[in-house]
Amino acid sequence: MSHNNFNFNAAEVDEILVRMKVSQAGNTKLYFVTQATGTYSGSRQVATNTPSAGEWGLVRFPVSNNEEWSGTITRLRFHPVNIDGTDFEVDWILATDGDLDDDGVPDEVEFNLGRNLLAPVESGLDADGDGDSDLWEMITGFSPDDAASRFTSSFQVELDGDRKMMFPAKPGRRYTLHRSFDLNDWSAIDTMLSGSTDGPMEFEDSRAVPDGRSFYKIGVEIVD
Repeated sequence: MSHNNFNFNAAEVDEILVRMKVSQAGNTKLYFVTQATGTYSGSRQVATNTPSAGEWGLVRFPVSNNEEWSGTITRLRFHPVNIDGTDFEVDWILATDGDLDDDGVPDEVEFNLGRNLLAPVESGLDADGDGDSDLWEMITGFSPDDAASRFTSSFQVELDGDRKMMFPAKPGRRYTLHRSFDLNDWSAIDTMLSGSTDGPMEFEDSRAVPDGRSFYKIGVEIVD
């Protein structure tokens, strides 16, 4: 499968996604041609595994990891599977920067959860009826299909007046603590990365509080 009339900037595409099904699992490859090179080459390819046999799955070609993926891409050639006699079906092939609908959730996460990675509709959905949107639960790393799985935080004031905010962290997230004195103006006062942590983390605020009153909220982002 090939297409010879592309003309797009390689810097704008991190991955090529393919939704496909094969009768026998194996390897799959994507070859590319740049305007500067003009021809296919063994070095201008990305290889990965197919989905399991008989199952629809998402194949990700991380093309930006190939050092020759640069300049203008003019041609792509897709080899679905490396085993002769294997039947295959391709539903779609898409180029992405990693988040097709720009909703803050990686395409792979949305696909694996059966969500729409082409349109940012999850902010208006609450599949498990727990009061949190599907989008928020995906961003925080909890299941949008399980009402018992959700992001919660707790607050306590220490004897010395310090305030602590405890919350359940998930791997690959950036957490930002915001503070306000009037619920109108908010300031980011602390940030931390979870790294590989899958468990409790906490923020602590020892700054002076005018009138003895402050409000807090925690922002969450998915990071690479």
